[in-house]
Amino acid sequence: MRMIIPFLAFCLVATCNAELRTWTAVNGKEVEAEFVSNEKGIVKLKLKSGKVFEVPLNKLSKADQEFLTAKFSPKDPTRGEAPVSPHLNYEIKGDAITITGCDMGASGALTIPATIEGNPVTSIGESAFNGCISLTSITIGNSVTSIGEAAFAYCDILTSITIGNSVTSIGEGAFFNCSSLTSITIPDGVTSIGERAFWDCASLTAVTFLGDAPKAGEEVFKSATPTIYRKPDAKGWGDKWLDKPVKLISEKP
Repeated sequence: MRMIIPFLAFCLVATCNAELRTWTAVNGKEVEAEFVSNEKGIVKLKLKSGKVFEVPLNKLSKADQEFLTAKFSPKDPTRGEAPVSPHLNYEIKGDAITITGCDMGASGALTIPATIEGNPVTSIGESAFNGCISLTSITIGNSVTSIGEAAFAYCDILTSITIGNSVTSIGEGAFFNCSSLTSITIPDGVTSIGERAFWDCASLTAVTFLGDAPKAGEEVFKSATPTIYRKPDAKGWGDKWLDKPVKLISEKP
C-alpha cells in the first residue's frame, strides 16, 4: 500500500494545461505550482524549480478541491464506467459490477446499492473513495463481497459505515486514516482483514464481530485502541485479539 506523506512533502500526476496558480493547504500554507495530476486522492504539483511534490487531496483547501472537481469530470463511460446517482463510478465485468470511484464533491450519507442496471454490485474497488473527505456515512449493499485496498482511506469525517452481510474480505488499508470513525460492526462472513485496515483510526473505540475470528494482516489497528466485542459462541477468540481486549457483545456499554 502506498504510504502518503504530509503537505509540503507534496508530489503530483496527470496532465492539464501547464499554468502556475497558488495552492493553499488546510493549515494556510501556500505554494505556487503547476498542476500535474490527481489520481486516487493524490494531487501532484510542479514547482517553478521543476521539482514535483505530491499531497493528499484532503490536505488542500476547499477552494482548491472545488477547482479540481470542476476541472475534471468522472471517468469516461465509453471505457466501461459511468456515473451513478450521480456520485458513483462503476465498471461492469461480465454480470458483476465494481464501484471504481466517487465524485470528490459527494457529501453526507451515501448508499452503495446492491444492484446497478440489474447487475449485482460485488466489490468496492481499490481507492474507490480515497480522499472523499465530505462523506459522513456509508451503507454498503448486501451483494458486495469484497472491500478493496485503501477503498475508504482518508475519509476523515466518516463517522459511520454499515457493511453488507455478504462481505467476506476487507482489503489492506481499507479504512486507513478514517480518523472520525468511532465504531464498526463486521459481518459473520468476513474471513480476512488486510494489514493496516484500520491504521490511524484514532477515534475507533469499538469493533463488533458477528462471526469467528478472521485471518488478519499486520498492524490492523495501528494507532487505534478499540475494544473487540464478539458473540459467545464464536470461535478463534481469546482474551485478546491483535493485542486488543476482547469482550462479549453483552458487555458493550
